[in-house]
Amino acid sequence: MNRDDAYYDEIHRYLLGEMSDGEARAFQSRIDDDATLLESVRLEEELQLLVKLQRRAELKQMLQNSLTDPDDDASAAEQHAPQTKPIPPKDPKTGLGGIRPPFWKYIAYGSGLAACLVAAVMLYFGNQKFDQEEAVQRYLAVGFYPIKDRKPNDAQASRNGYVAYTHGNWPTAFAQLDTTEDAPEALLMHGVSAMHIERWEHARRDFLHLEHHFNPRYADNANWFLALLDLQAQDYATCKKRLNYLIGNKGFQWKSARSLLAELPAD
Repeated sequence: MNRDDAYYDEIHRYLLGEMSDGEARAFQSRIDDDATLLESVRLEEELQLLVKLQRRAELKQMLQNSLTDPDDDASAAEQHAPQTKPIPPKDPKTGLGGIRPPFWKYIAYGSGLAACLVAAVMLYFGNQKFDQEEAVQRYLAVGFYPIKDRKPNDAQASRNGYVAYTHGNWPTAFAQLDTTEDAPEALLMHGVSAMHIERWEHARRDFLHLEHHFNPRYADNANWFLALLDLQAQDYATCKKRLNYLIGNKGFQWKSARSLLAELPAD
């Protein structure tokens, strides 16, 4: 038995549980220290799994044949019986580049299994339906309009609403914040509060008053929340247009816009 045969024989004995406890512990230590050996063991495990699955499929087919055609039991058994072929002498130098064929066999099985796994993952994620309602609520929760630590001058008439907004009391904020264009800070907070209580049309009206404001703090944030409202209404084209606008400006909310745009389904 040459060195390669001994190498694979050890792997087989280890996987089949034919080693003594001491041998198994020693071999496990070698696996932990040798990445090449670890890969060989992994590939052999996958190969054995594929063989088991193939045998199971053949047995199932044989049983089905025997049930559907009981008169042909003998012929069915002959068809599924393993064919005995003479085993050619092993040549350690056969194969491409002098590498023994078993090595390529493991690579082929491993590559096939990896391709199947990648295809399964792509199929799984490809079948996932984009949930715009969940996306709106998620981005609203983490990207709501951040107010300043001090009370802004234009929110003095909305002091109770301002305090309610800072505590996430959206119904009170919605009821008491100023909704005039002369109070852009309060108007923007009023729109955000309206979104949290699902008063979508009120929110859109507030943000539309601010989308062209001279101050980008108000204009960019208004466009961001309008994009979320477009998403909630499943108007993906307008939503993407607003998100691209924010990304191009790289002003307020542009990173959130880039993240959301990557999630949206393709046209």
